[in-house]
This record gives sequence, structure tokens and C-alpha cells, in this order.
Amino acid sequence: MAQHTQINLATTEDGFLKNMDQWSTSWAQALALEQGYQWTATLEAQVIATREFYFAYAHSPKTRVLIEHLKQTLDSSITSVALQITFKENPALALCRLAGLPRPKQCF
Repeated sequence: MAQHTQINLATTEDGFLKNMDQWSTSWAQALALEQGYQWTATLEAQVIATREFYFAYAHSPKTRVLIEHLKQTLDSSITSVALQITFKENPALALCRLAGLPRPKQCF
């Protein structure tokens, strides 16, 4: 069982929280810093929007769907390129990990 961040919650080998009910903003902030991301109001809004998507549709979003959701709910100028630069990996994986959600299906 892997554990990440100063809050030490159980995660999968690739850092996804095993129990979504344990998620907190402070856990996400610690994980973001551990992974080299600066916790900003923008990142927090993206994480919260990702969580809202999950609870509305009962699944973690794939990248294209997530980008459209972020455009509709946060900022119409969000692009996949900008998110890719920000996260240095698949944005859906990074945001779902920070949001304490399960790994999106079919995301590499």
C-alpha cells in the first residue's frame, strides 16, 4: 500500500487515493507540492471542478471531456496544450489524482 504526502492517506501505486471520502483540500495541496505543482486558486478551481464532474456523472473524466468541462465551468480559454504544460503528464490523470478520484479509464 503506497502512501503519499504529509497527511499519509492510502493511495494506489500510481498515487490515486484509495478512499475518496478521505480527500481534503489540505491533502490535495500537500500532494500538489509533492508532485511539483504550485497550489494556486486556478489549480484549486480545476481540482474542485474535476470533483464536481465526478459526482455529477459517477466517473472520472477522460482528458477531452475534462477539458470541455473546465472550459464550460471555469474558463473558455483553457486548452489541452496549456494543461499539458502545467501538469507535465496527462491532465486528466493529474487532476483526478489531486481531486482524490479514481484513475480515469483508458487514460495512459
